[in-house]
Amino acid sequence: MATSGLETELKRLIVEALVLDSIDALELAMALEERFGVKIEDDPDENRRIFASVRSLAEFVSGQLAR
Repeated sequence: MATSGLETELKRLIVEALVLDSIDALELAMALEERFGVKIEDDPDENRRIFASVRSLAEFVSGQLAR
């Protein structure tokens, strides 16, 4: 397995194994707002998509910073 493939698989495993509960998601959302100035709204379906993986979270933050 190539290193990039391994990294992707490890990230996926981390996200799956360390399922964010609502408190963890809130703490992460506050940290993202503090660090990057992005706000995550109170939309459970959208937030599930945003927090689904490291990549989806990075895409969300990148999209917010581009505004």
